[in-house]
Amino acid sequence: IEATTGSITDNGAVGAALSGDYVKLTSANALENSGYQLASNKLEAHVTGTGNIDLNEVDAVELVDVDTANGSIDITSGETMTATDVQSLTDNDANDIVLTATSGDVIAGTVNAGTTAGDVTIEAAAGSIKDDGNAATRVTGDEVELTAANGIEADTAANTLVANVTAAGNINVDELDAVNLAQVATANGSIDITSGGTMTATDVQSLTDDDANDITLKATSGDVLIGTVNAGTMAGDVTIEATTGSIADNGDVDAGLIGDYVKLTLANALENSGYELASNKLEAHVTSAGNINLTEKDSVELVDVDTANGSITITSGGTMTATDVQSLTDDDANDITLTVASGDVLIGTVNAGTTAGDVTIEATTGSITDNGDVDAGLIGDYVKL
Repeated sequence: IEATTGSITDNGAVGAALSGDYVKLTSANALENSGYQLASNKLEAHVTGTGNIDLNEVDAVELVDVDTANGSIDITSGETMTATDVQSLTDNDANDIVLTATSGDVIAGTVNAGTTAGDVTIEAAAGSIKDDGNAATRVTGDEVELTAANGIEADTAANTLVANVTAAGNINVDELDAVNLAQVATANGSIDITSGGTMTATDVQSLTDDDANDITLKATSGDVLIGTVNAGTMAGDVTIEATTGSIADNGDVDAGLIGDYVKLTLANALENSGYELASNKLEAHVTSAGNINLTEKDSVELVDVDTANGSITITSGGTMTATDVQSLTDDDANDITLTVASGDVLIGTVNAGTTAGDVTIEATTGSITDNGDVDAGLIGDYVKL
């Protein structure tokens, strides 16, 4: 159906319907079906001028090629929606894309509202959001909001990402470049997000504290800035990696990094002066030149902490078990300082080098003793206990 200079709409008749295996609609202006039922297996829709696309599909549909030259797109399906190619071609704050499947899944291919202003909202109310498996396709928008009952798997290009799984299901996102994780949560599942630029983890939470519900955040370029990252206090683990950058706070006064086992890996400096760290076990690695400066809320085991070339300063609120703490370049600037405000310090391996690096350990209200490891050792040029 084509309206070369006009719109496609209903004629006002009750029970009006448009049915076909492949339905192609082209109009100059708005395209909507509020007054008639649309039933197609494959849908192609184009608005060639200024106008919105607002369609309601009765059951499952593939959106083969849907675009408007300048307008918003809002499509709802009664069953699984495959969004092969959906684009608003003018990047404007008013030209958002909203895709909703009231039953079944949403399979996302190319969904593009622009990179600076247009937003994308995708919802699988009773199913999952799934990636189409094509590395060349992405969900692109200024703010991308994904909501699903079960799980989310998507390739995105977003400035801001909101992702929520409302029941049991994992979140897996591959983000093209820098992103703000404004609000990412699953009721019961794991979270795994990779970005190609700096990642700001404003609010990332797995809401059921379980050993399977870990959080993994990785920036392949740039830094990771911590707001709230919470996998639970007893079982859920957190792994954060800034492959070429640093891990630091995002400036939020209520920032916190919480997990049973927390692993931090980065190229440069590691410090948490702006966020609270609460872990039972801590692993931390600086892979090039950079210091480690951390404050742990309460008791902690330092399972494996090292820097290739830098100092290490760690303070805990409760007993600290220093299983393996090492500064790997023996230099006068690369000292190790471990301080416990309350409780003991249990020594495994603490090594600042044999000729230049110093070690200072303080148990303010407790004792300094070994952790029971037969290979335990405390090594430094100048050791102060």
